Amino acid sequence: MRRLLVIAALFTVVLVGTPKKSEAGFTTSLTLGGNYSLELKQATEFERVGLNIEGTVGWRIPFLSFNLGVYYDFLKQNFQLRPDLRLHLGWFYLRAAVPLAFDFKFSPDDLFNMGVLIGTGFEIKIKKFSILIEANIAPFFMKINVDDKGGGLWLPVELRLGVAYNF
Repeated sequence: MRRLLVIAALFTVVLVGTPKKSEAGFTTSLTLGGNYSLELKQATEFERVGLNIEGTVGWRIPFLSFNLGVYYDFLKQNFQLRPDLRLHLGWFYLRAAVPLAFDFKFSPDDLFNMGVLIGTGFEIKIKKFSILIEANIAPFFMKINVDDKGGGLWLPVELRLGVAYNF
């Protein structure tokens, strides 16, 4: 029992960490990612596999950061703005965003989509730099039952790897 408590205490210290004054300030990141879109309801033909890049700028206070991400998927020709909030717990963080997507392959009536992004990741800090490893799921809601021919719900699942610089 004592061993279990020691392991739990060590895990808590590593996971939650102790905020430092140096953790507050401006931050930027650049990540590369891949995604696969699951089809939950019959939808129009779309690319399932994606390869993308995301750059973010944000402000960080201990335990929280507020970011604006700019995302582009090279294979799907999809551009997104991703305002997000991240809860930092030591090396581990939780991410919630509201992606605003613009699909350039579709007609002007079908150009815009909006959803919710929920993710989790690890941030390994090395002085002012950080290595980011992240997994997200991002359901898009606006194209459900748009019409008889299309509509549907697509659910991208993505993995990201990148670097951040903390000012």
